[in-house]
Amino acid sequence: MLQVDDESTSVLMEHMYEHLMDGRTTVAQALRLAMLHLLRRPPSPQWRRPKYWAGFLVVGATTRLRCTTRFSEGWTVEDVCRFVQGLSQEFGDQASVYAAAMKEQAIDGEALLDLSAANPIADNKLKELGLKTMGHRIKLQLSIKGLQTQNLPRTLSTAPGGAVP
Repeated sequence: MLQVDDESTSVLMEHMYEHLMDGRTTVAQALRLAMLHLLRRPPSPQWRRPKYWAGFLVVGATTRLRCTTRFSEGWTVEDVCRFVQGLSQEFGDQASVYAAAMKEQAIDGEALLDLSAANPIADNKLKELGLKTMGHRIKLQLSIKGLQTQNLPRTLSTAPGGAVP
């Protein structure tokens, strides 16, 4: 496994999601475009070196995303569950377990945003939802914060074979 630089990874992922959210590129294409960006126009000249961007590959579904509306606190419980289930690359099979717990406790968009806070109340609520390891709690909080800072779509759906439904 390759070690990756935090700062260059953050920039790479930001560019990848910008391309992915336009709905015209597949996951693999979005990653390639982001890598090319770091290669051709890196914020730091050293980032042209492959060790800063070549340690990533697409595993799993490589479809396009269809963005229907902007993210808001108005997410339903079902929207939250879809979002958490979509984090299966980060959480593996546990993503479904976490989504079920959120459904059971009726976590909607507003409650989801509350879980991203760095405080003991949010941390305890995440533990109640089954996120026992610190790593999983941090990953989920970062994913939620990413929704807020990147203004990602409110709902995401994929279609088999990369077609936009």
